[in-house]
Amino acid sequence: MAGRILIELLLFSAPFIVFWLYRAASKDMSVNDRWPLAWLVGIGGVLAVAALVITPLLQPSEGGQCYLAPRYEDGVRTPGRLVDCSEITSPERGAAASASADRAARRGCWRTGMTTALQADWLADRSTRKVMDALEAERPGCARFVGGCVRNELLGEAVSDIDIATQLTPDTVSKVLKAAGCAVHPTGIEHGTLTVVADGRPFEVTTLRRDVETDGRRAVVAFTEDWAEDASRRDFTMNALYAAPTGDVYDPTGEGLRDLGDRRIVFVGDPETRLREDYLRILRFFRFHAWYGREAPDAAGLAACQAHAAGLANISAERIWMEVKKLLAAPSPLDAIVAMRDAAVAKYVFETDLNIDRLSRLLDVERTDGARPDALLRLTALTGPDPQAMRAIARMMKASNEERTRLTGPGEVSAPLSHAMDGNELRRIAYRSGKDAVLDRLKIARADDPAHDADWAKLVRGLAAWDRPQAPIRGADVIAAGVPEGPEVGPIVRQVEDEWLASDFKLSRKALLARIAELASER
Repeated sequence: MAGRILIELLLFSAPFIVFWLYRAASKDMSVNDRWPLAWLVGIGGVLAVAALVITPLLQPSEGGQCYLAPRYEDGVRTPGRLVDCSEITSPERGAAASASADRAARRGCWRTGMTTALQADWLADRSTRKVMDALEAERPGCARFVGGCVRNELLGEAVSDIDIATQLTPDTVSKVLKAAGCAVHPTGIEHGTLTVVADGRPFEVTTLRRDVETDGRRAVVAFTEDWAEDASRRDFTMNALYAAPTGDVYDPTGEGLRDLGDRRIVFVGDPETRLREDYLRILRFFRFHAWYGREAPDAAGLAACQAHAAGLANISAERIWMEVKKLLAAPSPLDAIVAMRDAAVAKYVFETDLNIDRLSRLLDVERTDGARPDALLRLTALTGPDPQAMRAIARMMKASNEERTRLTGPGEVSAPLSHAMDGNELRRIAYRSGKDAVLDRLKIARADDPAHDADWAKLVRGLAAWDRPQAPIRGADVIAAGVPEGPEVGPIVRQVEDEWLASDFKLSRKALLARIAELASER
């Protein structure tokens, strides 16, 4: 406030100072007649009023959104949150738990280089400290957490994997961590990445790097010690956030925290350059939007993805399948899938028409039931359940045998399903076709027929609670009844089993053996 008053006084006095300097330099003392006092006061007043309006705009803003870091009180974790900077009180800043967070809050922290300090269990975990202490002992300030663990902690979301970036070379990293009693595995040594296991917990430790050569699939890298250079080659600004062992957060791009606060997925630097480095980033753009985005995707990023969608042909099927599963496992992937379709990206991934409406209704059913996201069921709803189409997708994506069975199962349920069928009939179908396949088919039928939602929901609940029993008879029982081993055994087993199913699995083994004996005597 004192500074603003001083500026206004100086500006008000400026015309008088100019006048007296001019008169002192002029030999024409009559100039005083041409500089009436009223003009001087008027000009000074205008300058002072202008200062009153402009000065606040030139000072660090207390408006906008600020970030309060997660904190713990009595063992309860309060997630980090965005608030209007004008609403932050001194006690709240103190509760943000660090001097850096306090300074950041006062400045309008989303636009500063170091904005807040993380508070997280994993920061203080013994295994984490073991790794970071070993690196820092070799060179103080050489290691920072990076990427997902920083991003998720700032968002108050779960942290699973912990990645560490370091200025040390891989050889030095390996040496100091082995000396600290950690196991070191060169899982990505060509890119400077080592997997370090400390007290049973894995960490990925990667030397800072810059791209030397890229072809859209893989990169040749060179090591660097420049944090900004390392950040400039990362995919999205929210993934280019670093945190020191103390928890202080660094934003080398100057945009990561802002975009994180706005929930915008924005490429670091030029989007097309980032995509030419690795075309898989096209799918990562939509996957991250599904998980963390809000409102419409970033326009520049979306346009770049559309322009380079054909580059996905250069990416291995395994890598594409991994991204598709992660995208579909998001709490609500619908907007991202729609954006992929509209940007003509989906056709390079699925190679078939997408049933967006069915997926939308399935997501509504999941929310109603409180069901966990099911990526494979969502894919079946989106692209199936025709078994031929699902087999083609499974082959194209190089899905595992287990995943392939799950994807094709619903379409291979040959018996028709109806919302009006009784539980016994449904259990007979599930016994023959497999409980999981029939459950998936029921859920898809429910999404296709919202008019009978309650009926379909009842069938789903009933079948989910049912345990498929083991057949009480086998072929050996038929042979023991006197039927020679051969082609006559199977039909008898099948007939008796059908009668068991018709009884809703209630006929006893004794009754079934008696029926086998009866059929054997009739042959």
